[in-house]
Amino acid sequence: MKNINSILTTIVLTAIIAITGVLTFLDNKPRINAVGEYALWNTPNNTSFNGYQSYAQIEVRNVGDAVATGINLQTPFDGIYSLDEGNNTKEFKNDIALEDLNPGDFHAIEIWSRNSLPRYYLNKTIVTHTRGTANVDFGYQTKGIIGNISKILDELLFVVIIIGGFIIFALIAYVFELKQKIKSKI
Repeated sequence: MKNINSILTTIVLTAIIAITGVLTFLDNKPRINAVGEYALWNTPNNTSFNGYQSYAQIEVRNVGDAVATGINLQTPFDGIYSLDEGNNTKEFKNDIALEDLNPGDFHAIEIWSRNSLPRYYLNKTIVTHTRGTANVDFGYQTKGIIGNISKILDELLFVVIIIGGFIIFALIAYVFELKQKIKSKI
């Protein structure tokens, strides 16, 4: 009986220590919060922005309780970026390696991209680090049902504009033909 009590006590104490260790590990974790803004433009034929078609500004902040290491910003962009309001720009293609972030610190990244993307591609912009992953929030839905509806509506709008243009052209041609028939009868 004495052996069973000591075994049970050992098991209970081991479980308590293990649970405390796991909770401590989970609590002391870096948590990345990333938000961004995005703009794209169409350049007139006589104007050039050195080939850049879009601009993004992203803030990556460590809101957790531990240092975030191995931080990498993965984007669908290709171009140049500047980090933390610096004057130095660097070339990149899709990925930007960032320095470690202490709790409460952040990086501000400005990106000038040679490609412009519809907003539903922005959900491919994520931040990874050694202890997790975070999506960059651009302030509107880019995933899920609403994101898919938005993607479909964007594609349908293009089709509607093309079809509408053909219909307007056909109506103008029809009216012109009717005018010709009326003139020929007079």
